[in-house]
Amino acid sequence: MIFGRQPMGEAVSQRRTLSPFLFGRTGGTLWLFAMLFIAVPFAASSAGCGGSSSSSPGPTQQTRDAKVTGQVVDQYNNNSPVVGATVRLVGISTLTAQDGTFVIAIPSGTAGKLTVQSPSTVRYYSTGYANGQAVNLRDEGVPIPALTASQSYPVGIISILSETGPPPPPLF
Repeated sequence: MIFGRQPMGEAVSQRRTLSPFLFGRTGGTLWLFAMLFIAVPFAASSAGCGGSSSSSPGPTQQTRDAKVTGQVVDQYNNNSPVVGATVRLVGISTLTAQDGTFVIAIPSGTAGKLTVQSPSTVRYYSTGYANGQAVNLRDEGVPIPALTASQSYPVGIISILSETGPPPPPLF
């Protein structure tokens, strides 16, 4: 060995012995599949997807055992369902389904304001109607009381107004 380096022939022979196993066409593929079969089941079991699971959540894990339900419709379009509107409550959001309905699961004991944002395909006014009352659906939202475990709170029909119609009356 000269100056801490291996002679040329020795390095080449070591590279040839490792190369077919790690990087060769069949050896590299085999090595990759072997790592996947080891890593994927380990990752799944550590993420709680497999193996044993505990029936009670840990101290930092919140359970979402109350739910808020409702339907978003467009009042200026014959009360047709609004598909893809974002409904948000205490940092949890969901999109409305094909029939305009939504379900948001929240931790029990949580209260907040339910806001609605229209899908990007159609523009809507920020004012709409919930429970027959005009409300700013984007900023102020619909008040939701604290719910107990397994309680379901039906908001009912939330009417939003597309900008194809006249502007809604101002909120006081």
